[in-house]
Amino acid sequence: MKIRYLKHEQIDIDKWDQAIDNCTNALVYAKAWYLNIVSPKWDALVMGDYKVVMPLTCRKKFGIKYLYKPFFSQFLGVFYKNEDDAKYVPEFLEEASKHFRLIDININVSNSNFKADFCKQRQTQVLFLNKEYEELRKNYNRSNRKNVNKANRENIRIESSTKPDVFIQMTKELYKDRKVQGVSENDFKQLHEIARYSATNGMGELHYAFLNGQICASAFFLEWGNRIILQTAINDDGKETGAIFKVLDQFIQSRAGTNQILDFAGSNIKGVAYRNLGFGSVNQYYFSVHINKLPWFIRLLRRN
Repeated sequence: MKIRYLKHEQIDIDKWDQAIDNCTNALVYAKAWYLNIVSPKWDALVMGDYKVVMPLTCRKKFGIKYLYKPFFSQFLGVFYKNEDDAKYVPEFLEEASKHFRLIDININVSNSNFKADFCKQRQTQVLFLNKEYEELRKNYNRSNRKNVNKANRENIRIESSTKPDVFIQMTKELYKDRKVQGVSENDFKQLHEIARYSATNGMGELHYAFLNGQICASAFFLEWGNRIILQTAINDDGKETGAIFKVLDQFIQSRAGTNQILDFAGSNIKGVAYRNLGFGSVNQYYFSVHINKLPWFIRLLRRN
């Protein structure tokens, strides 16, 4: 079947969301409401009657359209109802490269079963919550158990909320401290809108850890389908007390014995991955896709 390029105004949003809902590799990142926040003018590639789809998060610079990875959208890629349709992933990427001279995106775990020079393997961590808490706790490594016990000895109180303001501010400060590059004020506004929308529509939870009446750690859990996506932020007091370990341990305890998956939203940073794996999570692998067909003088401008 032919792959069609649809501009944003040509996309049938009802058919799109219905297709994503029925996909075997569905992710909340591909829902229309989410895409509308992170990439308001997103386009799409569609095969058949929305049988196989690929959202295109695009921007324009120097008059050239390109694909990019939006902030807090770990991966997108190609989505399909039947696993056999994973064979179309290379065709979709080839079609995308006809419309965009620069592609810099991540594609989801289910898309990563082929080889190409323009793909680089990356890792994410997920915890399957289908065991009782006591069994899940046994799989914590020594360091994480120590941090949970330490946090439990502190006078830390955990509260849930639907208000993301403090979480966003803590995330900003954390990114500043870690000297994270390439994150704009608009990116934080989009994350705020994602947290606000999901919390008020029964898809999100914000958990705050209080020490002596002050927030020292926060976590945002975005839940859709059987997947719960995590984003955390801490300050110096949170680091010292291990507060985030208590937040995550209590959340794992509350969801133990379900068919849900806690998605740590990855990390290729050794220390963060170590923390995630320390809760008994496992690595899953996906591809970062980089295709650059820009003219040489534009490439020179990008380097400078």
